[in-house]
Amino acid sequence: MSEWMKKLHLKQIIFSGFIYLVIAEIVQQIEVILTMKYYINPAYSGLWSKIMMPKAGSPPLSFFILSLILTFVGGCTLAAVFEYTKSLSKKYWTRIINFTDIMVGLSIVLGYFPMYLLFNVPLSLLAWWVGATFVTIFSSAMVFAKLLKK
Repeated sequence: MSEWMKKLHLKQIIFSGFIYLVIAEIVQQIEVILTMKYYINPAYSGLWSKIMMPKAGSPPLSFFILSLILTFVGGCTLAAVFEYTKSLSKKYWTRIINFTDIMVGLSIVLGYFPMYLLFNVPLSLLAWWVGATFVTIFSSAMVFAKLLKK
């Protein structure tokens, strides 16, 4: 376990994840109301994932449960990242690894989780995209650490 993980306030992070879940669900429900025309438009029916819409009509309960779980995980992740930023090092390799961890983690939680839930994209393709994101961010971080020393 990384040193920074030992310093995390787990109870506060879990509570923060729950608060995030509540806020995100309220915002998402408002967003769904405002964008319902896209979900019910037959022209977009092939776009939606089988998790969200295995058949025409409202999403099944399993989608809502998975959505709640992933949203909670996302909230906990964001809270942990907030804590994590306190420990960023000024050392070259430590800074690169820390930055890569943060950005790839956020990409997964804020980008790839919603893609998996909403769009009909193969999981194996998402895995490739995560790998490419990791390589891109890690490589860029090496450049950033050299150019942005202050």
